[in-house]
Amino acid sequence: MKVLRVLKKFLKSFGRKSSCHAEAKAEDLNSFDKIAIIGSPNVGKSVIFSILTGSYATVSNYPGTTVELFRGKGKFGSREYQIIDTPGMYSLLPITEEEKVARTIILEEKPRIVIQVIDAKNLESMLPFTIQLIEAGLPLILNLNIMDEAENLGLSIDVEKLQNKLGIPVVETIAVSGKNIDKLKEIIRSYDSNESDITKIFYSYNDFIDKALNKIADLLENEYRFSKFSIAALLLLEDKEISGVVSLKEKNYSIIKKIIDETKNKYNQSLNYIISLERQKMATEISEQVVTKNKEAKLTLRDKLSRATMNPWIGFPIFFVVIFALYEFVGVFGAQTAVNYLEGTLFGNYINPAVNNWVSSVIPWKFLQDLIANDYGIITLGVRYSVAIILPIVTTFFLAFSIIEDTGYLPRLAMLVDRTFKRIGLNGRAV
Repeated sequence: MKVLRVLKKFLKSFGRKSSCHAEAKAEDLNSFDKIAIIGSPNVGKSVIFSILTGSYATVSNYPGTTVELFRGKGKFGSREYQIIDTPGMYSLLPITEEEKVARTIILEEKPRIVIQVIDAKNLESMLPFTIQLIEAGLPLILNLNIMDEAENLGLSIDVEKLQNKLGIPVVETIAVSGKNIDKLKEIIRSYDSNESDITKIFYSYNDFIDKALNKIADLLENEYRFSKFSIAALLLLEDKEISGVVSLKEKNYSIIKKIIDETKNKYNQSLNYIISLERQKMATEISEQVVTKNKEAKLTLRDKLSRATMNPWIGFPIFFVVIFALYEFVGVFGAQTAVNYLEGTLFGNYINPAVNNWVSSVIPWKFLQDLIANDYGIITLGVRYSVAIILPIVTTFFLAFSIIEDTGYLPRLAMLVDRTFKRIGLNGRAV
């Protein structure tokens, strides 16, 4: 299951690398303007990327990391672009290495267009990131993907109204079937002209936060890739990378630091939690105005289970059941039953006696016999420990983890504990 998918991905990546090598020599992708495709995991970014680039793409690790990046070429009208499929990210405040790489691409590679792909049925939970991107002043297109699942749930999204609320181009697609991909391509093709017709909307936080953000933004004298308001927000959230850059470039940094400290002291909870709540309120307000439920959703068993795992009243009991099952499978079956059978029965009764007899009959020297067999031999001890003890534990753990990952339970668990974790300055993915 998981192994086959990883193998398939490896072979696909190998094929991509080799097939595009000659083409990469013929044309330097870096000579084109860039389009960055961003969004959280499992929203269809890679499908959108494949459709926009066609067959060829280059695959490489981002410098200094093990994070894989896909780059390809797309042509829209008479203009060619380098298209980058970035790692999954949930926020401009990075936590994981993947998010750091995705933000670095936006900051340093300066894409001409940023396409945020979101899961349409989860519009409300994904809009806070959209609000961050708008605040940052990025050239943004919002792609509502997986519309078929939203429609199956009876949800209808007023795209024009959402576009007016956000002040950015919005397009709904079903990437796997190619529906409305032409609309997305048309928006990309005519982006510069469309952008002048749309005024980006900037939302306000509570008075105290808003005042602090505007004060910090006014003190910033240098230009940045993100807007000064967005930089101010990241400074309030104590982003180490941004704070380091600003402290070196801004002569007013000591005043900025004082404002940050005063704002932190105003609240009992972390500023990350306070600002996240404010953005979620904005997202909820927008969602309530643009999303309507036309019919009773026809929930499949999978949908019901998905909802149950994210419901606090049912989700936490399910979580404890999963943990108990994981313990029983890995801790009891793998680490006890399987280990006892392999070490005690298989090696103790059959393999080790056979090895000892064979070695003593073939090798006359005692020190060589002890090196290979007997109590502390390479085979009778070394191989026995690696095969009989380590292998069953590692195998059962990764098998269980792959099943949990393949079912999509981990992202749902992250959403379940997100609100609780934000109270201590973390988010759900820290689980």
